[in-house]
Amino acid sequence: MDMTAPTPHAHQAKNIEEIRAWFRRGIQAVLWYLPTGGGKSFAAGFMLLAASVTGKRCWFIVHRRELLRQTMRLFKMLGIDFGVIAAGFPEQSSKLVQICSVNTLARRIDRLAKPQLVIQDECHHLPCKSWSDVLAKIGKCFMVGLSASPCRNDGRGLGNYFGAMVHGLSIKELISQGYLSPFRTFVPAIVDTSGLHVRGGDYVTSETEALVDKPSITGCAVSEYRKHCDGKRAIVFCASIKHSQHVAQQFREAGYAAVHIDGTTDDQIRDMAIDDFERGAIQVLCNVDICGEGLSINAIECVILLRPTQSLGLYIQQVGRGLRTWPGKECLTILDNVGNTMRFDFIDADREWTLSGDVEKIKKKPAIGIRVCPKCFAASPARATTCVECGAKFEVKPRQEIDERDGELVELSAAESAEKRAKLKERQFTGYASLEQLKEFGRRKGYSPGWAEYRFHAREAKKMRKKA
Repeated sequence: MDMTAPTPHAHQAKNIEEIRAWFRRGIQAVLWYLPTGGGKSFAAGFMLLAASVTGKRCWFIVHRRELLRQTMRLFKMLGIDFGVIAAGFPEQSSKLVQICSVNTLARRIDRLAKPQLVIQDECHHLPCKSWSDVLAKIGKCFMVGLSASPCRNDGRGLGNYFGAMVHGLSIKELISQGYLSPFRTFVPAIVDTSGLHVRGGDYVTSETEALVDKPSITGCAVSEYRKHCDGKRAIVFCASIKHSQHVAQQFREAGYAAVHIDGTTDDQIRDMAIDDFERGAIQVLCNVDICGEGLSINAIECVILLRPTQSLGLYIQQVGRGLRTWPGKECLTILDNVGNTMRFDFIDADREWTLSGDVEKIKKKPAIGIRVCPKCFAASPARATTCVECGAKFEVKPRQEIDERDGELVELSAAESAEKRAKLKERQFTGYASLEQLKEFGRRKGYSPGWAEYRFHAREAKKMRKKA
C-alpha cells in the first residue's frame, strides 16, 4: 500500500478490527452498520486491498449503476487494481479485486473463480431473490455486509445472513466529531396520509402520487427552497416519475436549473445529470428511487422530501444523502413537506439496530422530540422553549396535577392516567365538529395519521350510545 495514500479514520479502523475479530472467532458473515457519509465504502476498500495483497480473491457487490461508477472512482483513488463485472465493461477475471453489479454477476457467476472475501454494499437488500441466488452460488467465504439502515419494511431480519453485527459511530457522534454536517429541519406542510393504503410495507405509489402531486404542495416546496436555500444544490425525492417530472418543471418555471431522473432514464443522460448536479451546473435534482441509496455527493446542501413513507430505512437513506461535509457548507437544510420527520423523529435520533428484524418496534416508536414552529415551520426538540431557527417562544401548557388526598401524594394508576389524558384531549378538541376540522387539529398537534378518523368515529359512537 502506498503510505502517502489516504488511510482509514480511527473509528473506521476500530470497526475493521472488530470485524476481523469476529472472523477469527469463527463468524464468517458480519454486518457493519455505519451511517451514510461515515465512509463504509472507503474503509471497505482497505479491507479488500489488504486481502488481495495476501492473494485472496475479493468481490465488492453493488446493485446500481451509480454505485458502480463511484466505487470505481474510489478504488482508483485508493490505488486498487480491480476488474469490473458489469454490462458494458470488459471482463478482466484475472484481477483479484472485482467490482460487481449483482444482476450481471448472477448471469456470469458459474464461470467465475469463487472469492474468499465478499463485501456487499446496501446489504439490507440481501433477502431479494437476485442477491440470495448469488449468495447461494458463492458458497463458503468471508462476508461483510454494509448498511446505513439495516432494516426492511417486510420485517425480515438479516440474522439469516450474518452471525454478528458491528456498530459504527452514530449520526449524532459523526456530526459532533465533524465527519458529518449539522442540519436544520423545516416541516412547512404536512399532507394527511390517513387515507392511504399500505402494500409491501409502504404506501401505495399511485395513491401517494395523487396525494402529493398537487400545485399547492409543489408550490410550497419551491417557495420554501427559495426562502431557505435559494440557488443551492438540492435533491428532491418524489413519489412517482410523473410527480418528479412535474416538480422539476415547477422549479424550472421558477427560474432554477432543475432536471428529473429515474430508473428508465438513459444511462448516459442519467450520468450527465448527476455529474452536472455535482459540479453545480444543475441546482435541483428531482428523482424517483435513484438517489436514495449510496449516491455520494458531498456538496448537497438541501434535501426536499415530497414522498411520504412508512419506511424508516428509506427516510434515513434519503436524508442521509445530504449529511456529508463540503467546504463552505454550513449545514444541511431538510425541507420535509410530507411529515416524515414527524413519523420517525430527527435523522440523528438514537436508534437500536439488531439482526432480529424487529423493525416494528422501531417504526412504531412515537416521534418523541419534535415540535414545529408555527411561524417559520422549523422543527425543534420537544423540550425546547423557543424555536431553534427564529427564536419564537413556544406556548407552554400547564402540567396536569397529580391527585392529592388528605395531604398525601397518591400514585396515579395507569387507568386513571389514561382516563385523564382522554378527558384532557376531549376538552382540547371540543368545538371541532367535522372530520376535516379534527384532521386539521391533529396536524397542528402533530398527532399520528389516522387519529382524527379514530377520534371522530369514537365520538359519534359515544353520541349514539347516549341516545340509546
